[in-house]
Amino acid sequence: MADWTELDTNGLLPGEPFTSAKALAFFENPKAIAEGADDTPRIEDAALDTGAATASGVTWWGLRSAGAAAGSVGTYAFLTPSDENSSFFFGDTTAGSGLRPSNANGSSVPNTLAGTWRCMGRTDDNTATQRTTVFLRIS
Repeated sequence: MADWTELDTNGLLPGEPFTSAKALAFFENPKAIAEGADDTPRIEDAALDTGAATASGVTWWGLRSAGAAAGSVGTYAFLTPSDENSSFFFGDTTAGSGLRPSNANGSSVPNTLAGTWRCMGRTDDNTATQRTTVFLRIS
Protein backbone atom coordinates (compact mmCIF):
# COMPACT_ATOMS: atom_id res chain seq x y z
CA MET A 1 0.00 0.00 0.00
CA ALA A 2 1.26 3.47 -0.87
CA ASP A 3 1.93 5.97 1.91
CA TRP A 4 0.19 9.34 2.10
CA THR A 5 2.56 12.32 2.25
CA GLU A 6 1.22 15.66 3.43
CA LEU A 7 2.52 18.43 1.16
CA ASP A 8 3.02 22.02 2.28
CA THR A 9 1.47 24.17 -0.44
CA ASN A 10 4.07 26.89 0.22
CA GLY A 11 6.68 24.46 -1.12
CA LEU A 12 4.78 24.20 -4.39
CA LEU A 13 4.91 27.88 -5.30
CA PRO A 14 6.64 29.09 -8.47
CA GLY A 15 10.40 29.18 -8.01
CA GLU A 16 10.41 26.50 -5.33
CA PRO A 17 12.51 23.41 -6.17
CA PHE A 18 10.65 20.29 -7.21
CA THR A 19 12.43 17.67 -5.12
CA SER A 20 12.34 13.90 -5.43
CA ALA A 21 10.32 13.77 -2.19
CA LYS A 22 7.65 15.98 -3.77
CA ALA A 23 7.70 13.89 -6.94
CA LEU A 24 7.23 10.72 -4.90
CA ALA A 25 4.27 12.28 -3.09
CA PHE A 26 2.68 13.28 -6.42
CA PHE A 27 3.15 9.68 -7.56
CA GLU A 28 2.01 7.89 -4.40
CA ASN A 29 -0.71 10.16 -3.00
CA PRO A 30 -3.41 9.30 -5.58
CA LYS A 31 -2.67 5.60 -5.07
CA ALA A 32 -2.84 6.03 -1.29
CA ILE A 33 -6.25 7.69 -1.64
CA ALA A 34 -7.54 4.89 -3.87
CA GLU A 35 -6.23 2.24 -1.46
CA GLY A 36 -7.69 3.99 1.59
CA ALA A 37 -4.34 4.39 3.38
CA ASP A 38 -4.31 5.91 6.87
CA ASP A 39 -4.61 9.71 7.10
CA THR A 40 -5.64 10.10 3.45
CA PRO A 41 -8.50 12.29 2.35
CA ARG A 42 -11.56 10.16 1.65
CA ILE A 43 -13.52 10.24 -1.59
CA GLU A 44 -17.02 11.35 -0.69
CA ASP A 45 -20.02 9.49 -2.08
CA ALA A 46 -21.29 12.73 -3.59
CA ALA A 47 -18.21 12.84 -5.82
CA LEU A 48 -19.24 9.52 -7.34
CA ASP A 49 -22.98 10.05 -7.39
CA THR A 50 -24.75 10.96 -10.62
CA GLY A 51 -28.21 10.53 -9.16
CA ALA A 52 -28.54 6.74 -8.96
CA ALA A 53 -25.62 5.48 -6.85
CA THR A 54 -25.75 6.10 -3.13
CA ALA A 55 -24.30 3.48 -0.78
CA SER A 56 -20.66 4.03 0.16
CA GLY A 57 -19.51 4.23 -3.43
CA VAL A 58 -19.75 0.44 -3.60
CA THR A 59 -22.81 0.48 -5.81
CA TRP A 60 -21.38 3.18 -8.09
CA TRP A 61 -19.55 0.80 -10.42
CA GLY A 62 -22.13 -1.96 -10.18
CA LEU A 63 -25.02 0.30 -11.12
CA ARG A 64 -23.16 1.54 -14.17
CA SER A 65 -21.91 -1.82 -15.43
CA ALA A 66 -25.12 -3.77 -14.73
CA GLY A 67 -27.11 -1.29 -16.78
CA ALA A 68 -24.87 -1.63 -19.85
CA ALA A 69 -26.44 -3.37 -22.82
CA ALA A 70 -24.64 -6.43 -24.18
CA GLY A 71 -22.08 -5.30 -26.73
CA SER A 72 -22.11 -1.64 -25.69
CA VAL A 73 -18.92 0.39 -25.20
CA GLY A 74 -17.09 -0.70 -22.05
CA THR A 75 -18.48 -4.24 -22.02
CA TYR A 76 -16.52 -7.47 -22.36
CA ALA A 77 -17.50 -10.45 -24.48
CA PHE A 78 -16.19 -13.93 -25.26
CA LEU A 79 -15.65 -13.72 -29.02
CA THR A 80 -14.09 -15.58 -31.91
CA PRO A 81 -12.88 -14.14 -35.24
CA SER A 82 -15.25 -14.63 -38.17
CA ASP A 83 -12.26 -15.47 -40.35
CA GLU A 84 -10.82 -18.81 -39.23
CA ASN A 85 -7.36 -17.71 -40.40
CA SER A 86 -7.27 -14.65 -38.11
CA SER A 87 -5.11 -14.39 -35.01
CA PHE A 88 -5.24 -11.64 -32.37
CA PHE A 89 -2.77 -10.78 -29.65
CA PHE A 90 -3.24 -8.92 -26.36
CA GLY A 91 -4.04 -5.27 -27.12
CA ASP A 92 -4.90 -5.73 -30.82
CA THR A 93 -8.01 -3.89 -31.98
CA THR A 94 -10.44 -4.95 -34.67
CA ALA A 95 -13.84 -4.12 -36.09
CA GLY A 96 -16.76 -5.93 -34.50
CA SER A 97 -17.89 -6.98 -37.96
CA GLY A 98 -15.01 -9.48 -37.93
CA LEU A 99 -16.04 -11.08 -34.60
CA ARG A 100 -18.80 -13.41 -33.40
CA PRO A 101 -20.07 -14.26 -29.91
CA SER A 102 -18.68 -17.63 -28.84
CA ASN A 103 -18.30 -20.10 -26.01
CA ALA A 104 -15.18 -21.82 -24.61
CA ASN A 105 -15.53 -24.71 -27.05
CA GLY A 106 -15.37 -22.33 -30.00
CA SER A 107 -19.03 -22.70 -30.95
CA SER A 108 -20.27 -19.38 -32.22
CA VAL A 109 -23.37 -17.78 -33.61
CA PRO A 110 -23.36 -16.04 -36.99
CA ASN A 111 -24.12 -12.62 -35.49
CA THR A 112 -21.48 -9.99 -36.07
CA LEU A 113 -20.95 -7.04 -33.79
CA ALA A 114 -20.74 -3.28 -34.17
CA GLY A 115 -17.93 -0.99 -33.04
CA THR A 116 -14.26 -1.52 -32.31
CA TRP A 117 -13.05 -4.23 -29.93
CA ARG A 118 -9.72 -4.76 -28.11
CA CYS A 119 -8.35 -8.26 -27.62
CA MET A 120 -7.81 -8.92 -23.91
CA GLY A 121 -6.20 -12.32 -24.43
CA ARG A 122 -4.82 -14.16 -27.43
CA THR A 123 -6.23 -16.19 -30.32
CA ASP A 124 -4.63 -18.63 -32.72
CA ASP A 125 -5.90 -19.89 -36.04
CA ASN A 126 -5.28 -23.54 -35.13
CA THR A 127 -8.55 -24.82 -33.65
CA ALA A 128 -11.93 -23.39 -32.72
CA THR A 129 -11.09 -23.40 -28.99
CA GLN A 130 -7.85 -21.49 -29.64
CA ARG A 131 -9.63 -18.80 -31.68
CA THR A 132 -11.86 -17.72 -28.79
CA THR A 133 -10.91 -15.14 -26.13
CA VAL A 134 -12.20 -12.10 -24.26
CA PHE A 135 -12.58 -8.77 -26.08
CA LEU A 136 -13.44 -5.30 -24.73
CA ARG A 137 -15.60 -2.91 -26.78
CA ILE A 138 -13.76 0.42 -26.95
CA SER A 139 -15.88 2.39 -29.43
